Amino acid sequence: MESQSVEQLVFEGMVDRPVVVKLSAAMMSSDAGLIPIRQFDQRWKFTGRLAECLDDTRSDPTHAIDEMLSQRLFGIIAGHEDSDDHDDLRNDPVFKILAGRRPTADELASQPTLSRIENSVTPAMLQRLVDFNITTGVERLLRHQGDMPDEIILDIDPTDDATHGRQQLSLFHGFYKQHQYLPQIISEPTTKHVFLAWLRPGTAHPSLGADDDLMRVVSGLRKAKADVTIHVRGDCGVGLPKMFDVCKDNELSYTFGMASNARLKVLAEDLMQRAVDGYHASGIKQRLFTRFKYQTDPRPHARTVVAKAKCQAAGTNLRFVVTRLDVSTNDDARQAYDDYIQRGESEQ
Repeated sequence: MESQSVEQLVFEGMVDRPVVVKLSAAMMSSDAGLIPIRQFDQRWKFTGRLAECLDDTRSDPTHAIDEMLSQRLFGIIAGHEDSDDHDDLRNDPVFKILAGRRPTADELASQPTLSRIENSVTPAMLQRLVDFNITTGVERLLRHQGDMPDEIILDIDPTDDATHGRQQLSLFHGFYKQHQYLPQIISEPTTKHVFLAWLRPGTAHPSLGADDDLMRVVSGLRKAKADVTIHVRGDCGVGLPKMFDVCKDNELSYTFGMASNARLKVLAEDLMQRAVDGYHASGIKQRLFTRFKYQTDPRPHARTVVAKAKCQAAGTNLRFVVTRLDVSTNDDARQAYDDYIQRGESEQ
């Protein structure tokens, strides 16, 4: 390819001043916006503390663990999720600055080096990373509130994560109609902090590990404040008898979605009929609530179930949640349901 001698190009008539394209021998980067984020990272010491969770067993490393963590974390923030991108970014002056190097210093770690480090993470390191995430969640609550709050809500949600290759444990899920993972997320709605995230096989049951995951986060919160009140929210895939028992045994309140069945439909039949009659009479969408005690044969105790019946031009909709909250009126039932449907917003 022949070299060009043109030093600059000027494009006129595009905006109120000329647009000039000029060749430069200087080291250039399009990711300078990451530098203020690095300052925040340094104040919070996030990357450094994260690096302390990992063991470096290499005998003579060229690149430090905290440097490589900086590459990957800031790369993801800038939209470079793929490790392959770092074969180019390893020479980027901004990424060198982010890693604590001068722009003219040696290259950063390449994709193979980053991949080897990621694949060297052991289960023990993962456990430390989970505890670190819970610790930083407590810190965010303290920063946000000035003190640990008296009441905390935890949202626990399985989330479909589509895959597009032959990744290990990527499996086809019939409900979502895709190859995917099904990670478990526990988040807190005030700070939007993700306290825990486990990557699980694509066909895992939504409740797989939910009891242990929940109690790990609860233990971390109660270590910071022993008498904190905790309310748990989750969909019907998580709301199984084992979760009811875990919450009861550990003095947690909860609201879980509840799958409909023939018996529940009979109990809510009058409510739905009133919603239908109200819509036909007024032409205005009807959204009605009731509550009742519900007990399945193997279970020793009846539980409070809230029913929501909706009727509008698009048709009818009947939903149920089971709760350990004090629901003594239909207004209480409405409030419990409206609070429940906010779950998962913090995860987003």
